[in-house]
Amino acid sequence: MIKILKITSLPTNANPNSGLHVIESSPKKKNFNVNYIKINSGKISKKYKNLNFFQLKNHFKIFQIIRIARNFRPDIISVHSYKYFLIPAILKFISRKKVKFLYTFHGQDKRLINNSRFIYKLFKVLYNKLLTLDFMLSKKFEINFFPNGYNVIQNKKNKKNNSSYFDILYPASFKDVKNHNSFIHFANKFFKKIPLKVRVFFAGDGELKNKYMDICKKIENSNLEFIFLGVISPEELNKYYKDCSICVLPSKNEAFSKVVVECIQNDILLITTKVGSNEYVLGKDYKYFVSKKLDVNDFNILMNAYKNFSDFKYARPNISSWNSIRNNYANFYLKIIQET
Repeated sequence: MIKILKITSLPTNANPNSGLHVIESSPKKKNFNVNYIKINSGKISKKYKNLNFFQLKNHFKIFQIIRIARNFRPDIISVHSYKYFLIPAILKFISRKKVKFLYTFHGQDKRLINNSRFIYKLFKVLYNKLLTLDFMLSKKFEINFFPNGYNVIQNKKNKKNNSSYFDILYPASFKDVKNHNSFIHFANKFFKKIPLKVRVFFAGDGELKNKYMDICKKIENSNLEFIFLGVISPEELNKYYKDCSICVLPSKNEAFSKVVVECIQNDILLITTKVGSNEYVLGKDYKYFVSKKLDVNDFNILMNAYKNFSDFKYARPNISSWNSIRNNYANFYLKIIQET
């Protein structure tokens, strides 16, 4: 029996997708015992209430993690937050049990090694293996790459062109890295040229939401409407994937975006940036990559999407099922345990 302890955020009612990759990629075979240390606040989603996890209290979290790790006595500790990246140093100092340490770079934490070669070397010293969901990062630093997966069931999109509106879905938390501000000003400047009235549906929450709501309220454009949906369930989100004309995600930075996978599953055209694993999934010849700054050339790409979204099909996207990814992780863990 291989005991694995994952230090990670987990899905909550407020953020149902937090830590989704960490859970879905965990092996379900009988010879694995996977437990989680939940580092984020909020009540865990009802869907995952039977998950084996430790709930941390609000104070002295790192000491709680150390105590849990010593009592659980795992074979592998997998860290998924840069806030706790020094855990191996502490445990190696106070514990004699030989543990394999893994660290996974998910998104914004990759700036740590991009900006400092010293930090990268420190990670290499502390951890037995480094992993990432970002294909470009994996090539730059020779880090083990593990993608997000998809559920085999595909949702068929409603391809009927609504004669009244051109509906755009923007499913992203309100952080600077998701580039909402650039898109809002881009839409106000260029969307007047679109023949149909444009409705933009923002799905998500975050620290910058109120700021962007205020900006949108001040925009006077009869051809453009911004609708803030807030946090919605996966079932509700699937309805918007099905009914909207296109989806946009012009992020400044991504690792392996679940939105890309969901767009493929729901057969909806996605306009996005060439960051993280986007090119790995969609291919070098994908016609709907835009720049982060969003300018007139990007509007030409959007107009092309406006004309062709109803007939759009993805050409052999590079994605795997969760079952396949779980098997890859299981083999990876077994190989690590066998290494001296």
